[in-house]
Amino acid sequence: PAFSLRADALLWPLVVGVCALVLVGGVTNVVEVFLVRGSLRASPTAFGLLAGLLAAGLVVGAVAAGRSAPDPRRALRAAAAALALALALVFGGLAPTVWAFALAWATLGVANGVLNADVSTLVLHRTPESFRGQVLARVNAMVRSSEIVALAIGGAAGSLLGPRATFVAGGTLMAAVAVALLVRIRPQLAEPVDSRPLSADIPSRSSG
Repeated sequence: PAFSLRADALLWPLVVGVCALVLVGGVTNVVEVFLVRGSLRASPTAFGLLAGLLAAGLVVGAVAAGRSAPDPRRALRAAAAALALALALVFGGLAPTVWAFALAWATLGVANGVLNADVSTLVLHRTPESFRGQVLARVNAMVRSSEIVALAIGGAAGSLLGPRATFVAGGTLMAAVAVALLVRIRPQLAEPVDSRPLSADIPSRSSG
């Protein structure tokens, strides 16, 4: 027997959803410095503190998501975290002051930490041990490819829309993706706690 990532009706939509989130939300990475240093007129020190605040939020979110939970609950929490992350981006784009942006950035960090921890845990839990290296490599390649495309789009979006509008547009698209993800995985949320595919036939088109 072989394992197919695409055959997992809960895990595959989450992985694809994360890639879509990275693609539409990652555009803000390019214009972040222009929003904070330009539009909000933050000092270099404040910009560095915001980066530290984001990192702290990531740690808090990862720790909060570290407790054991059934797969459906983790998937639901990941989708909710994705929506919170999207709304934080929108609020960050509309923030009138650095302090307001800091609140959005802390929220974004926590939500991102929860999302990363839950999706990573689901990938590990639902993948047979002998296939984990292959699946992790495939998922990592998908996410990194989305990041590269997002950087290219972010440069164009920043030039056309400006930093604030890019944040708002990216966050709005992320919210749409998060809602679509929740709708997509909703039928799987009622599955038994211990139900997870341990093996499946590889479909005709390679999927991981």
